[in-house]
Amino acid sequence: MIKPVTWKSRFQLLTPAEIRIIHTASLKILEQTGLIMPLSRARQEQARDLGLRVEGNRLYFPPEVVETALRQAPRR
Repeated sequence: MIKPVTWKSRFQLLTPAEIRIIHTASLKILEQTGLIMPLSRARQEQARDLGLRVEGNRLYFPPEVVETALRQAPRR
């Protein structure tokens, strides 16, 4: 889960609930709408191997794949 963005003051841009709403909506978009990304056949196979659904030039990202990628991403 993405952590809330805060400034050094007590001002907070988004509440944890708002962050969850945005995160959930983003997962839904990536899973149901996907992204258009022209790829070679080899790259399409790599995407499938990673758990993505590939239909033509559109990639669909299952929520568990996105969550795994977020957990593995370096922290700042």
